[in-house]
Amino acid sequence: MKGLILMYHRVADLNADPWELCVQPKHFHEQLEVLRQSYRVLALKKLMEHLKSGGITERSVVVTFDDGYYDNFQLAKPSLEEFEMPATVFLVSGQIEKQNEFWWDELERIFLQPGTLPESVHLTIERKKHVWNLADSSNLSAEDALRYSKWRTDEKPPTWRHSTYYAIWQLMQPLDEAQKQDILHELNVWAGTTRESRPSHKTLSREQVSLLAQGEFMNIGAHSVTHPVLSKFSRETQRQEIEGSKAQLEEILGSPVDTFAYPHGEYSNDTISILRDAGFLCSCSTAPEVMKDEMDPFQLPRFQAMNWDGDQFSKQLLEWFGEK
Repeated sequence: MKGLILMYHRVADLNADPWELCVQPKHFHEQLEVLRQSYRVLALKKLMEHLKSGGITERSVVVTFDDGYYDNFQLAKPSLEEFEMPATVFLVSGQIEKQNEFWWDELERIFLQPGTLPESVHLTIERKKHVWNLADSSNLSAEDALRYSKWRTDEKPPTWRHSTYYAIWQLMQPLDEAQKQDILHELNVWAGTTRESRPSHKTLSREQVSLLAQGEFMNIGAHSVTHPVLSKFSRETQRQEIEGSKAQLEEILGSPVDTFAYPHGEYSNDTISILRDAGFLCSCSTAPEVMKDEMDPFQLPRFQAMNWDGDQFSKQLLEWFGEK
């Protein structure tokens, strides 16, 4: 028997989404309609019960969200409750109550939103000096920003601003949180911008986390404290990220948090060992595979749900299940 886990991040309609994290509200509603009509949507823990008993029900689907954007509470929760569908939301605990955006969003705001930037960027990262020249793209008009709004990171960058954004993202991803914040501070000073979060990119408050968890359909899981690439760090740092996230969320919720999702989908044998020792039941990766009865509960695969309409989503599900 086969099932699958869906990975969402945001229910939103933005003018720049280079990592394809957003599903428009209309499309999310259509996707839930497809799931209601043709599939059996289960809570993650219910799927784990089936996995332990040796029998995943055919056409089972689990819905998950990563990170902890405000729209998970504002838009995703009401839609899921309307369709009476369970979901697990994996939260980056250190981002709760923060006034600044996730680092990848802040970087996008600096480089991919309209405005004029200095012609060159100078950064020292890991003791290595880097220089990028923005050339004729130092000014990005509102018209050009709109024209390039469909650009994705797996495509050729349309301007030097886009290529610089992606190059700096690649250098920042493996760094620790303090290093990332230092770079963002430096870039905001360079760009003459402030660090306050855009309303469209706000993350959850403590109160909203509590409200998100209320009712029978939403379960909260951990997604680390700062969203690092866990496998790049020592066992002790990984332990602090995992146990710290669990403790912070349990303090807010007043109930156990025992499911996890790997930031960036990256993990090592140490990561799994720490999760087991900390009392977690399972953890989700980003490996795009269907669930089978013999799956390791700490290497659960997931498919990322894109901004598809109902028909596109239906065809994609059939393809994933091997029915097309």
